[in-house]
Amino acid sequence: MNKKLLTLIATGMLSLSLVACSSGESEKVSEGNATQIQKENNTNNVEKEETNVVLVDDDIVKVTVTEKTVDMFGAGYNVTIENKTDEKIVVQTRETSIDGVMEDPIFSEEITAGKTAKGMIQFMNITELDGLKNLEGKLVVLDENFMDIKSYDMTIE
Repeated sequence: MNKKLLTLIATGMLSLSLVACSSGESEKVSEGNATQIQKENNTNNVEKEETNVVLVDDDIVKVTVTEKTVDMFGAGYNVTIENKTDEKIVVQTRETSIDGVMEDPIFSEEITAGKTAKGMIQFMNITELDGLKNLEGKLVVLDENFMDIKSYDMTIE
């Protein structure tokens, strides 16, 4: 009980001493000038490098890499996908590596029958165009029930 009372008294005295150190005076600011700080907007900071590499072209699908690009989410390959079938398809990547290191890109494009879609095989771990070297993996075409139709090996140097 005595320890609790001593701790309470010591805490109270410490609080009073801290309050006593502060100044009670205050002034209103009547004049002043502010400098506007400009915020850098990096959302439009996109690097691009044009390419034209046909990865697949058969009676099911045509996939063309149109450019390498970097945006705020990472580097990747912009692709154009043409669905040559009369059914809806989904195109995805699997077993993908960049320069010998396995990577898991963000990519899944759904394309209606006879239509063309644009997408990006994007790598969040890669932040520069120079990091996109020696891509190896598979492009997989699925039906609308996500059953494999065909798998293609893909390589981009």
